[in-house]
Amino acid sequence: MNSFLRLEYVNINHMIMTVEIDAVITAVIFYEDLNRKGDLHKDFPFLIPVYFNENDKLDDDRNLVSIQIFPLYEEDRSLKYKEHIEALAEAFIEHRETMNIKINWINDVNLTNLYQINKEDFIKKIISYSENEIDSSIEINNLNHLHQ
Repeated sequence: MNSFLRLEYVNINHMIMTVEIDAVITAVIFYEDLNRKGDLHKDFPFLIPVYFNENDKLDDDRNLVSIQIFPLYEEDRSLKYKEHIEALAEAFIEHRETMNIKINWINDVNLTNLYQINKEDFIKKIISYSENEIDSSIEINNLNHLHQ
């Protein structure tokens, strides 16, 4: 399996990359440095009640990085490459041991068409999922890979 990552957008706390597997763009990865520690109820609710009680707090002061993955392919293909895409996404986190990471998969059917039709609107739609506000004055020149 051949994998390529393409940088689509970057700013101080955010980065968007597309994942190409076997010559097909299969997913978009949106990284956000949240500049805060994780919160059990807000960021990791799936750990309750399996590993934590409702009244517990997350005892982890590391900085939280959010990774949101948007699949751009059929559902059966997503299951086939899910672990591979998550591994690629986590590999881009520097100083991994000092960071806490949360990964969310978001299925948005409008993104597949938007990626092919209008790159600016595509990026704006992705950043609408950001926890922290991002300057929305994105222009196609900002998306030029040599510009970055």
